[in-house]
Amino acid sequence: MPQARTKRDGVKYWRVADAIAELGSATLAEVEAWDRAHFPNDPLGNARADLELFTVNSPSRMHYNYSRTNWRSDQDHPHDRLFKVVELGPPRRTRYVMFNPATHGHWNLLQGENKKCQAVPLALDDQARAEAQAQTEAFAAPLNSDHDARVWAMRAVAQRRGQPLFRAKLLDAYGGRCAVTGCSAAEVLEAAHVLSYKGEHTNRLDNGLLLRADLHTLFDCGLLWVTPENTVALAPSLLTTDYAVLVGKGLALPSELAYRPNPGHLAEHAAACMARHARGLL
Repeated sequence: MPQARTKRDGVKYWRVADAIAELGSATLAEVEAWDRAHFPNDPLGNARADLELFTVNSPSRMHYNYSRTNWRSDQDHPHDRLFKVVELGPPRRTRYVMFNPATHGHWNLLQGENKKCQAVPLALDDQARAEAQAQTEAFAAPLNSDHDARVWAMRAVAQRRGQPLFRAKLLDAYGGRCAVTGCSAAEVLEAAHVLSYKGEHTNRLDNGLLLRADLHTLFDCGLLWVTPENTVALAPSLLTTDYAVLVGKGLALPSELAYRPNPGHLAEHAAACMARHARGLL
């Protein structure tokens, strides 16, 4: 029976986490090759099992630490280190990366009706729920105190910034900088949807841009858009303003290709903006 495994203490299975930390991402074979290069006389016995133990979205991880009963990844457990992504290929491969809650969300292991364990994403935490609730309360009763004014001011900020988890993921993907200006003041960076928000399924990173607040407003109003080639375009009314310097400017894109805006989404948004201008609606 596998033993309780919580302390590092130089034990071998921690080497898989070290491998991913050094490599950035790796397959099982690449981890095994890394281990042979670093420990030629003391190879891992079961690198696959060790990887699964550390992987928050692996249903099989519970088989490698029977002493653990809470598998939520938001509890700061030392084993919650990795996340696995299946590349459809061909060839179909599983890659392991360092777990980043801002990008991957939090996970738990639950038993389904067939008693088979499944990895499931957690819902938004309480703070995120509070901010999400604020987004639905765009209209409120008249303010009757300074306290109410402060509360509604903060709710307005939460509403404007966009869905909390979506914004957190974009902040991580774009390195905390506006995709257009490079502004790094997190307080004014917002999560913009390329195609309008229509539910949680539209909170995909390839349907988002991290924009400074004023640019987000222009983007949503159809006065600024991004071409499928990832360059900025402006409405005619802005060409004689300070924003004119942005025309043709290329976006600062995430290093991960999967996190970059989908060219199809950009093309659809751009076409809608240009059509409205052609009809004289803007």
